[in-house]
Amino acid sequence: MRWFFLAALLGLGCGDKGGDDTGASGDAGGDGGGDAGGDGGAGGATCGDLTGIDGVGTAWTYSFDDGNTSGTIHTEVTALDAATGDVVLVSTYEGSGSGYDYSSESTGNYRCDADGFWILDQDTSYTVTTTSGTTEGWSTVTYDEPVLLVPNSVAVGDTWTTEATGTVETSTGQTIDLATTTDYEVVAEESVTVPAGTWDAYRIDITADAGTGATTTTTWIAPGVGTVKTDSTELTAYSSR
Repeated sequence: MRWFFLAALLGLGCGDKGGDDTGASGDAGGDGGGDAGGDGGAGGATCGDLTGIDGVGTAWTYSFDDGNTSGTIHTEVTALDAATGDVVLVSTYEGSGSGYDYSSESTGNYRCDADGFWILDQDTSYTVTTTSGTTEGWSTVTYDEPVLLVPNSVAVGDTWTTEATGTVETSTGQTIDLATTTDYEVVAEESVTVPAGTWDAYRIDITADAGTGATTTTTWIAPGVGTVKTDSTELTAYSSR
């Protein structure tokens, strides 16, 4: 089984991707800015100017193509507690690769506080269809401690590091220990044009090492919108409440 962690919709909407030998799914969102209202429109909780979260109903749609799998990711804020800053994001993925179709739905629990935007845990269910048939499964990611995805504010030259530990449980009966160190560096401010529009965005290089070798990805975050582009995704639509 291969596990994918979309490190860019990632740190800014950390996305777990799981699937049989073909996985692909993702949690996109969780990046942008604004005051987050609670359920029913209650205000009070703030998810910062780099989360794009503007209350229940805030949504992002991305096109995804990593060279092996391509499709569409849609993420929406389905709950937000203004008193605690707890946020629920639901993300769906529909895509295909060579010889298979893949769909998934992920529900992630997050938290906004004075320091930034954090992920707590995530449940994913998926379906893989090939000429041999259909396989369904699920995974649950639980972190030992909340993991910071993005601070409330950044500037060019800023760096930060997170240490994420926890477990992944799967429908195949596996329990996988997680231990990942992720380094973030804000390297530039750049104008980025994607199908959804043009924004001035922070370019952030993200290097993650889970013990099998470090990999570096890049994400662009636009204040007030969130992640607008990564190495494998582009924002195609954004809507606030």
